[in-house]
Amino acid sequence: MRPIRPSCMAAASATEGPRGPSKDSEPSRVEGPLELESLEVSVVTVGQVATVVLKGEIDPATADLFAEGLAQASTQAPRVVVDMGGVTFIDSTGLRVLLEARERSGQNGEALVISAPSTSTRRLFEISQLDELFTIEP
Repeated sequence: MRPIRPSCMAAASATEGPRGPSKDSEPSRVEGPLELESLEVSVVTVGQVATVVLKGEIDPATADLFAEGLAQASTQAPRVVVDMGGVTFIDSTGLRVLLEARERSGQNGEALVISAPSTSTRRLFEISQLDELFTIEP
């Protein structure tokens, strides 16, 4: 499995002088990979199938990471399976990412498959009627 990790920038706390934080100091910046996202994305390719394994939440903060994983998978195999067994939350942002990936795949119901969604995730697909667009495997 290859984890996908974005690089991020985060502000650190203001520098401290002998009497506490300096009011004049600019916050320092730290560059490099940080664990700010609450989503882990891995892509596993076996033969003609690339599986995107997800763990965590899919929301506006993690949607780009999710989209990057789907894009990577689609370049590795003609069939992409999205393993949602580890997804604890998904909102409309995540659904949008899936719809965009489906559109890029030529709207082929077998080219992009949803696998192992939780009961609440499956219910979201039903309420939004996306269960009619996607192949959903148990």
